[in-house]
Amino acid sequence: MDRHIRCIDAGSEYCPCFLSETGDCIVCSHLQGNEFCDCNWCGSCIFNEFYWNGLQMKKSRGSILSNIVNQEFINESLVLLTLQVPQGMARELIQPGSYIIVRNPEKPSYFDTPISVMDVNEGASQITIALQAIGAKTKSLLTSKKEVLLKGPYWNGIIGLENLKKLKDKKILMVVRGIAQAPAVPVIKYLNKNKNNIILALDPGNIQSVFIEKYIERWNLVPKVLDVRSEAGLAAIEDLLQNESFDLVFSSGSDLLHHDLLQMIKNQEKNIAFSSTNNREICCGEGVCGACSIYTKDGNILKGCKVQTMVEEILQRGTVND
Repeated sequence: MDRHIRCIDAGSEYCPCFLSETGDCIVCSHLQGNEFCDCNWCGSCIFNEFYWNGLQMKKSRGSILSNIVNQEFINESLVLLTLQVPQGMARELIQPGSYIIVRNPEKPSYFDTPISVMDVNEGASQITIALQAIGAKTKSLLTSKKEVLLKGPYWNGIIGLENLKKLKDKKILMVVRGIAQAPAVPVIKYLNKNKNNIILALDPGNIQSVFIEKYIERWNLVPKVLDVRSEAGLAAIEDLLQNESFDLVFSSGSDLLHHDLLQMIKNQEKNIAFSSTNNREICCGEGVCGACSIYTKDGNILKGCKVQTMVEEILQRGTVND
């Protein structure tokens, strides 16, 4: 097994999942049909859990109706939705990379939309998401006035979580652009809790709004507002990398931004870890539908909604086109 590959759901109450019954488990070599154990998992044995559960998967994530507590319109196409969720779900959605799948309850299942969790109020059992109306799915959500159909929790919204979670008293450069300000908020909260020093470069992007201002003020962060797609903006980031000693760079934006930042790090020839938002086309979130699939160099397929691996490997591989 590739030692860089982890499953985000391994060891959770949703493991073993659908893939255990079809011979496609990401971690367990026994559940892949092999006679030997070749996993790199250090938690409870997934095969043992499968066996004691009657040779079948554990429960899957179900959908619930979630009340819309508040709608805050930033502009005509961007709204912050505060949703009421069960207390246990609110707790499970705190970690960086958490997301939910939502849709207008009046629409069929193919209107399901994965959206990052921006903030969690555990005491009130409420979560906040940023909804940008772009296509049919997101536009239909804006017509939901009282409730949405919600499924979760899901956790693979960030690639390189391991790099984030081991940092304490370190220096981090965060480069954040556009709607990807939303998944950056839990990252800032997590890094701040572990007493890391954060330098935040923030680009309003196409939405032309710094809509996380009230959140970053909680941690006394003053962002460097710039256009990361311009020569001046890229030069400013290169200067930061050259003149400062960062332990990690976190990229919250498009794959193009991830590529640019990775190349800058390589040019600096410094030992800097890298994490980023996961921009795969997630549909079911369970590793079944194939929408997020990525080819490896040896012809195997990674399930982007579940797999944790090196960001470089994700970016260097093409998505499945058939």
